[in-house]
Amino acid sequence: MKNLYKLIGIIALVAVIGFSVASCNKGGGGGKDALSGTTWKYDDLVLTFKSPNWTIKQNGKEIIKGTYTISDGQVTISFPDKGTTETRSIAGETLNISGFTFKKQ
Repeated sequence: MKNLYKLIGIIALVAVIGFSVASCNKGGGGGKDALSGTTWKYDDLVLTFKSPNWTIKQNGKEIIKGTYTISDGQVTISFPDKGTTETRSIAGETLNISGFTFKKQ
């Protein structure tokens, strides 16, 4: 009887792990990206992502905005006023854009 309870417990644990892994967003198409809804800060600059847009505010006033895409841990940010883009890696809780290192809030 003890072995039966152990077996049921192991099956339940494997099922929970399996469902957890299956529900993770791996960055492939269709899922919500990891940046959407996040806020990053550098001094008095606040960078906010809301898919597919981003904005930077300084002291509460929007100073620049654009769009972004994310793929395989790389974020590509467009600067429509300059007509350029930057592709950067997200390094844990930091993101370097145009020489500014933003920290996730």
